[in-house]
Amino acid sequence: MSERHEFHIACRAGADALNKHRPGTSAAAKLTVLAGRLIEAPKAPKRESPNASKGEWPTMREELTRKALQAVQVANAARDAGRMTDRDLWFVIDALFDVTHGLIAEDMSALLYRARQELKEHAPK
Repeated sequence: MSERHEFHIACRAGADALNKHRPGTSAAAKLTVLAGRLIEAPKAPKRESPNASKGEWPTMREELTRKALQAVQVANAARDAGRMTDRDLWFVIDALFDVTHGLIAEDMSALLYRARQELKEHAPK
């Protein structure tokens, strides 16, 4: 399974989790859109791309974004398996947002923020 496909699955799982707590939220809709973008075939890089001469290595921002998404996927899977509560999931998303804000892609940071707010409203006290 490719990395893009894994991210697609993580985004879909995040959207499903948010829809369980609060159907029709904008964060869930954005996760669904992001999942659709990830499943599309990647575009070939242009030759004048700054990364082309580096053998297409990801930038630090891209790598941090990937790792943040991976952490969300792992936490959501743990919650779905019953090893983590909704409150624990909120702690993970909250910590990820606090640590990565300003370091990862802006749209992903905004997505983490919205997910954090949605989970905060619905997590048991």
